[in-house]
Amino acid sequence: MPKTERLFAMLFAPIVLLILFSSSYALSLPEPGTSADQVKELHLVSKEGFNLAFMMVSEPTASEMRVFVSQSPGKRISDAQVTVAIADQQGGSVLANAEPQRGGYTLNVPRQSDGTYYVTASIEVDGDFITERFIYSVN
Repeated sequence: MPKTERLFAMLFAPIVLLILFSSSYALSLPEPGTSADQVKELHLVSKEGFNLAFMMVSEPTASEMRVFVSQSPGKRISDAQVTVAIADQQGGSVLANAEPQRGGYTLNVPRQSDGTYYVTASIEVDGDFITERFIYSVN
């Protein structure tokens, strides 16, 4: 790919992803009284014909990961099976099925201390399996 095309793709890919996920985000707004600093976008990706969005909503004693699954162009998937594993640097981990809630899938996680976390999400939609891995930091 020529250098100008790579630059164009790097600059506009986040905008395209935001547009693709906009219908899912409209349904995922936090509850009234939740401040903007309590909601963190963790990871957005288009993979195998699906759009995946991962967000963390932090409260004083616990956190909630929200996963949104849609197909292009923005068709929300409401019957997926979503399993998420979160591991920290000290070897602690959480593995659970996310429950359908708030227009996506919700997983309760303990309040996280500063550090790096490794996420593996397994998603099944109509017999198709998607696995996504990413890293995020809390500080």
